[in-house]
Amino acid sequence: MECLKQGAVDYLLKDRLARLASAVLWAVHEHRLREERLHMEQCLRTSEERWHLAIEGNTDAIWDWNILTAEIFFAPRWKEMLGYTDNEVGNRFNEWSERVHPDDLEQAKRAIDDHFGHKTAFYSREFRMRCKDGTYKWILARGKALWDERGNAVRMVGSNTDITEWKRSKEKFRRLLEYIPDALVIINGEGQITLVNSQTERLFGYARTILLGQPIEMLVPQRFRVRHAELRAGYMKNPHTALRPVQRGRQLRSGHISYKAASRLSFV
Repeated sequence: MECLKQGAVDYLLKDRLARLASAVLWAVHEHRLREERLHMEQCLRTSEERWHLAIEGNTDAIWDWNILTAEIFFAPRWKEMLGYTDNEVGNRFNEWSERVHPDDLEQAKRAIDDHFGHKTAFYSREFRMRCKDGTYKWILARGKALWDERGNAVRMVGSNTDITEWKRSKEKFRRLLEYIPDALVIINGEGQITLVNSQTERLFGYARTILLGQPIEMLVPQRFRVRHAELRAGYMKNPHTALRPVQRGRQLRSGHISYKAASRLSFV
């Protein structure tokens, strides 16, 4: 009865009943194969539907690069971000490279090579891209590569984010800092200097090109650096101390000269 349920009904009508057992087994096997194939096709359709929904519902622009064939799938949002319709952009690598600003292209490619060479866990780079109308937008590109068993990158999937307005706001903020009469230093979560104003350069005697990327403790005398790092780490964990001076009358360092100053931490 179970075999009949599995699709072996027609074999009961055959004349050569001696072959019935093997025929029934083969019919059951074919039925299971059909069921498995249907299940795999359904899973594939579901996966494709999810992928398309993710692409259509994402404000970022998805791209999928087949490195072996140099073909790139650009989601409609990728093209729309630059002012193009879906059929105005092809699927070759040059569609990207020819639109990146010439001053940014070399570093953007170097970041890709570093990722392919396992020097970075993810690909992440900011650069300008030319729009259809000739203007440029600032783009944040992020991605992750897949490697074969020999360690060669074969595919990379990622997204582009339009950060033009953020860049403009950042530039306005930077200009505003220049009007502040006090020295102002902005650091990231690791304590590295990311932005300073001209008053900082005059006060400490360092060019901003030297300060950027350095730990904030370079502006603190050696004997106070450990304590300063502890205070900074504690503040990062408990930002409710915002706008409260963390060092009052503490010595800071300008070149080889130390002087007393009041400093404070606050989130930006």
